[in-house]
Amino acid sequence: MIGMSNRNLVRIVVLAALFAWPAIEVYRLQAAKQDFAARQKVEVKVTQRLAMAKQKTQVAQAPSDNK
Repeated sequence: MIGMSNRNLVRIVVLAALFAWPAIEVYRLQAAKQDFAARQKVEVKVTQRLAMAKQKTQVAQAPSDNK
């Protein structure tokens, strides 16, 4: 009789794992999407700042018309 309850326990654990695994993967996917979106925002800010810095450098190095 003890062997039967162990089998049922194993079956329950396996079924729980089978149902939990997709939920965990969906959570990981959502976390990765949020992380990606945050990193894209940072990339846009850095790209804008880099463009501004390059523009300032080009303006500072441009020859002046005061000759």
